Amino acid sequence: MHHIARRKMASFFYTERTSTMVKNEAGKPIRIEGIIRDITERKRQEEEWQREIEEFKKKH
Repeated sequence: MHHIARRKMASFFYTERTSTMVKNEAGKPIRIEGIIRDITERKRQEEEWQREIEEFKKKH
């Protein structure tokens, strides 16, 4: 799942969240574990590639 978050200095960055429910031996949920990853550079690269594709389409 992707989100846009805000830093203290008011700049924005993209995050990706992955989480999973942890259950005990009886199958009862006991907690959720997760990771939040800064994917700002990846999103910027994807946006750049998209701009390049659009420019290529316009020229051809």
